[in-house]
Amino acid sequence: MQDKNDKIGSVYKAIYTKLFEYGCRFTGDYGLVEDCIHDLFVELINKDDFSDIQNWGFYLMRALKNTLSNRLERKKPAESIDETQYTYQFERSDEDIMIAKEETKSVKAKVHKAIESLDERHKKVIILRFFKELSYDEIGLLLGIKSKTARDYVHNAYTQFRHIYSSL
Repeated sequence: MQDKNDKIGSVYKAIYTKLFEYGCRFTGDYGLVEDCIHDLFVELINKDDFSDIQNWGFYLMRALKNTLSNRLERKKPAESIDETQYTYQFERSDEDIMIAKEETKSVKAKVHKAIESLDERHKKVIILRFFKELSYDEIGLLLGIKSKTARDYVHNAYTQFRHIYSSL
């Protein structure tokens, strides 16, 4: 049980900011985004087995998107809750949120510029692997190449991408 809680705690620390920024793309209600993120982690704590989760980032972002969609769809008035019953409070100032948005915007622009600098083959495998989250086997099937060749293409493309990105 403690190992499970440690794992969930480390995932929470590693991905909270990314989840928060992702959730803010769907709504400007920061409190709702935080509530949905916390609900996701409460569900994880209550889940018996999460060995089926292959990619934590993808899993949590998809779950957050679904949770936010459901909550926004319902749009029923929130119940009054005594916040003193909670032992912790996560608050981000407007300045922190603005800084995070600007940093995200800057990183996105650099990533886009670096990807656009790649040749077509490398650009295609980067997009398929990291944005579409396809496996090497799936990339191979899609491009009509062997899985090993797809892996090599992705490795070479990623190496080029890192070099270009670091020089921007």
